[in-house]
Amino acid sequence: MGYISDKLKRRLNQAQRQRQRTPLSNLRSLVWQVKGEIGSPRSSLRMAEYHPNHAAYLVAQNMVSYLAEELSALPEMRAYAEVVGPAQDEYIPQGPPLSPLTTSYFTTWAFFDATFGRSRETLGTCLLDIGPDLGLSSDYLDVIRLMQQSRMGVYEHHGVEGKHVHLQELITNRSYTCLVPAGYLGKAGELWYARVLPPPFTDADAAQDAVVFTTPYLLVAPGKEEWTDFLNRTMAKVRRPAGRRARARTDLDGEYPALEALMKYGLNQNYWHEFALLAYLNHRHDVILLVGLPDVPESLPHTSRQS
Repeated sequence: MGYISDKLKRRLNQAQRQRQRTPLSNLRSLVWQVKGEIGSPRSSLRMAEYHPNHAAYLVAQNMVSYLAEELSALPEMRAYAEVVGPAQDEYIPQGPPLSPLTTSYFTTWAFFDATFGRSRETLGTCLLDIGPDLGLSSDYLDVIRLMQQSRMGVYEHHGVEGKHVHLQELITNRSYTCLVPAGYLGKAGELWYARVLPPPFTDADAAQDAVVFTTPYLLVAPGKEEWTDFLNRTMAKVRRPAGRRARARTDLDGEYPALEALMKYGLNQNYWHEFALLAYLNHRHDVILLVGLPDVPESLPHTSRQS
């Protein structure tokens, strides 16, 4: 458990023992209210029009969004507000033409990637720690955990089959059969920068369908070789956090920890936001076009912003 979530949990339990109504204990009521309105990740009448895998993530994202608004006002979460607030002001996450940062991209970063405090926690790790005390069901916690473990990645397009897109991640070579709720299916050979979420329930009929949760960013140029070279040279610059507690919060103990750290956290908090801003070329309603590499300023259309 992280330092901040431990403080939240202690305050929550103290209020429960003393039967006090506090902003933190009021979150329990909010959880029940939201569950009553939108249902659970496995069953939501409000999301009935969506594919069940996409609906599960939308339901969980909605719950996290409501809780984030309340949690961010608490004194224990001041460090979180100090990270996310300035980034929101700087990058105006609303989507083109106002900003290349879409709401789906920014909120998943703010909830699950933006680290804060001495334990490098995220809002997602805090909710996983205190969620049972708030009344979050196992279905909610399971889906929130998948979202917390997720990250952006660079994928090569391997073709379209019906309404599904086949993607393979550079470096890891992990392959996914994906739904793309934004609607853009693309074509083989393209490179995408996107957050791919795994099927949320392995016992469901659609257990093979991953979800491209963000609007795809199409990496127009350069190509696969240059992006692979970039990832390899930049992974060498990634530093693991010091200390057992800090390492425990990063979820980077997989087969490719340097890549996972780079794609989830960047070399700094706003690393990938800045890239999207500098690399923006054009957009359609279902895809955003980017050009260039983060560490090659002359390749970026808006590199003058750096001066």
